[in-house]
Amino acid sequence: MAWEESSHAEHKQLPIYRVEEVLQGFEVVDIIHLDIQGAERCLLQPATMSFLRRSVKKLHIGTHAAPSSPGGRALGLRDLHAELKAVLVSDGWVCEHEFTPANDDERGYVAATRFGPVRIEHDGELTLTNPALRHPGL
Repeated sequence: MAWEESSHAEHKQLPIYRVEEVLQGFEVVDIIHLDIQGAERCLLQPATMSFLRRSVKKLHIGTHAAPSSPGGRALGLRDLHAELKAVLVSDGWVCEHEFTPANDDERGYVAATRFGPVRIEHDGELTLTNPALRHPGL
């Protein structure tokens, strides 16, 4: 069954919480999986980057299209994905896994994985490790 928007749909405004607010009280977090539908640029705020650097061992991020860049131009999937990766790697994170997203005008692509071929049709993925919090042998 396909999803259809209903004129009877109820819309609610939900509060927004920063990662560091949600995880307040945790000294170290093993992994955070972020799937925040185009709001990934929020991770690049200085307070959030500082929290991630000192408290999170691993990040897994689903990358999506951003509504618009500061200059007003819409960021494509690959633009946002590349920007996130570049900023996090320059901050010391190590990229362990990556599926580059397919462009909107593409039909997707097949990526080879150790589990066999995977079809990437839209969103991308990044998995990064924080070497500052890596334990020996892990």
